[in-house]
Amino acid sequence: MQTNEAAEQAAVSAAEKWLALVDAGNFEESWKHTASLFKSGISEKHFFRSGVTKQQWQSSLSTVHDLLGEVVLRRLKSKRYTKDLPWEVTAEYVVIEYETTYERQMIRTEKVILTKESDGEWRVSGYLFKVATSNKAMHPTRNQRAS
Repeated sequence: MQTNEAAEQAAVSAAEKWLALVDAGNFEESWKHTASLFKSGISEKHFFRSGVTKQQWQSSLSTVHDLLGEVVLRRLKSKRYTKDLPWEVTAEYVVIEYETTYERQMIRTEKVILTKESDGEWRVSGYLFKVATSNKAMHPTRNQRAS
């Protein structure tokens, strides 16, 4: 079993590889490296969330990429290992926050959430960010929970 620090480092490495795919506009490949729960969704007693299709993912990221432009600078702000996220099933997660600047807009916080899957690999299960010019969070592919 990994220590929390080792898990955080492994997740940061996976996140940076994944972000490089997104930054390069390789949205199809980035979707392949997302967590299975991201793709299939969650169906549990307390909540249901449908997954994200490859087409939804590519379309959402393409729109965001067109709006923001290229990444100019990304700086790691924080990383946190947890087994409990309020909107997810119990599992191993690392929540990573970056301060990111794009050519057309400053992003205050870019958040990448990774899940440790059954094969031991860390994969992206969530991605969102807040625009510096407003407090509105942007979710390229945020699913809605229904009871």
